[in-house]
Amino acid sequence: MKEGESKAGPAVEVLRLVATLCGATALLVGGASTGSAQDVVRLDRLAESDTTGVAPGWSLREVGDAPMAEVQLEAVDGALALIMSADSAAGQAWMELDEPLDPATGTLSWEWSLAQGLQGTTLRDPDADDSAGRFFVVFGGGGLFGRPRIIFYTWGGDEAPDEAFLSHVSDRAGVVVVRNRSDSIGAWHTERRDAAADFRRVFGRDPDEIRAVGLMADTDQLGGRAEVRLRLIRWTKHGL
Repeated sequence: MKEGESKAGPAVEVLRLVATLCGATALLVGGASTGSAQDVVRLDRLAESDTTGVAPGWSLREVGDAPMAEVQLEAVDGALALIMSADSAAGQAWMELDEPLDPATGTLSWEWSLAQGLQGTTLRDPDADDSAGRFFVVFGGGGLFGRPRIIFYTWGGDEAPDEAFLSHVSDRAGVVVVRNRSDSIGAWHTERRDAAADFRRVFGRDPDEIRAVGLMADTDQLGGRAEVRLRLIRWTKHGL
């Protein structure tokens, strides 16, 4: 994802993602409840899936002219996981929430692992801003003129864990480093994030509601192959 190349630059791709999610969130009118009265809510819908295709409610999206990353469902370590493999490729899988979440009221968590990492990642360098795994959260964007903001919780390179900054590609995209090259490949890692606090750190304002979550892998800049696995996305109310 680099500006100035024949394929669309990173700013264009983020804006396209924003536009896609904006159009989707404008259509949210309720739907099945995510269980807002419950204390812990599972969001990923993988338990409703089989291994023949993408999980219910999930959509796939190409990134510019890059070859599409491969996406599949597979039982890994006793649980069904969403698996994204990128071989000099890029792709996104994302899911609208049936009901928006108030970021101030709870904690977002997920489990993920890398089956294969990526060498050379430098998240602030437009020429090396690839990642084996990015879990992203979409804030706001409802209504005809809504413009969502996105935080990419990213598996980085040498960046320090918990670094947070605006992406070089758009002032509506933020990066929070949750893992780096020192973290073990193959092991499952559980992330628990106060999305409201992360949003304030990155954007300097209070967040809008959470409307969607997703997974991205991109190796089109650096080349090579990486594979990320995702499961058990949960929302836990504060105080538990």
